Amino acid sequence: MARKRNDIVLAPLEDGNQKHAIRSNADIVCFTGNTGGGKEMPLDEPILTISGWKAMGDIQIGDELFSPLNTESSFVTGIFPQGTKPVYKITTSDGRTSRCGLEHLWMVRTNTMVQKHRKNGSPSFYVKTTKEIQEEYLNKGKSIFIPVARAFDGKELDLPIDPYVLGVWLGDGIKGCRLLTISNDEKDIVEKIASRLQTTYHIHNGSSFHNWFHKNKITDSVQKAIKDYGLDTYSRERFIPKDYMYASIDQRKQLLFGLMDSDGNVDDKNKYRFSTTSARLKDDFVNLCRSLGYVVSIGADRREKIKSGVTWTIRIHTNKIIFSSNKHMAKYNKNIEKYKNKRCEYVNDHIKITNIEYIGDMECQCIMVSNKDHV
Repeated sequence: MARKRNDIVLAPLEDGNQKHAIRSNADIVCFTGNTGGGKEMPLDEPILTISGWKAMGDIQIGDELFSPLNTESSFVTGIFPQGTKPVYKITTSDGRTSRCGLEHLWMVRTNTMVQKHRKNGSPSFYVKTTKEIQEEYLNKGKSIFIPVARAFDGKELDLPIDPYVLGVWLGDGIKGCRLLTISNDEKDIVEKIASRLQTTYHIHNGSSFHNWFHKNKITDSVQKAIKDYGLDTYSRERFIPKDYMYASIDQRKQLLFGLMDSDGNVDDKNKYRFSTTSARLKDDFVNLCRSLGYVVSIGADRREKIKSGVTWTIRIHTNKIIFSSNKHMAKYNKNIEKYKNKRCEYVNDHIKITNIEYIGDMECQCIMVSNKDHV
């Protein structure tokens, strides 16, 4: 599957068998359903386009899909109905799932291949069907991995609330106030928000620590947007508006910074956590992190005293800085000095396929894409 000339020749796909659809002389050609791509998949399986998710059955020739491994454009060049097929749910080690048929093709690496890829950038991989992965690896207790997708590009959007301000407000915003108010005693965070709102603030020291941002056109528009989104509510009912999930990488990073500065934590070994009592915000936060190329894991603390019934804790497995507050940065730098070379580094460029299970027969289709990797 890896040869030394630079052209790709598309062959007829009369039988719908994607594995034989390309005669390749390219350096790398891979076929996969990894994190949003798709070949033999049910019609209601979500596919990630450059503008957001779209059902497989709604995909059309010419649609531009997200390319998970490179930034080259990836247009749909062929659609091939497969009829009703047995469909299986694939689960990975970080909890992601995808539905596909037994002939769906995956770009996979063994543990040895992953280590070589990390050490010297080795491009080696296998192309395996779902059936082959089950029979050759999972049934035999062997590990097999797929690459983690790069950050989703998104688009620079004219958003009604500055992403960082929204992130802090989702964590620390006070509902139902006449003026925009947060409960946070970190001066650098408060001043950063005031700067972005082009206003001043008033500190109220009471039973809880409140900061009121003085009224102007920007704060008025922010409060209106919060109400329009349905976010002027308790923390256990909050969520990230959908348009923010499709914004540019930088806008989504600013949103993540705001969330981490408010309800995030850096522990003594510089591992990151985010906590919320909102099930919707938990899911949105997970998707936000994954859209930026990060791997996460989720835990739940269920206690009666918690009004929502549960506090969700999401661990973000990355060495990148995903916060901006002085408090988090001071702790991070202190730990770097304390542990120096002893700190465990995260390497999360691959995730393990952990389970494949039959879920029923469904109408499926295959697609062909123009990207050089055909991912």
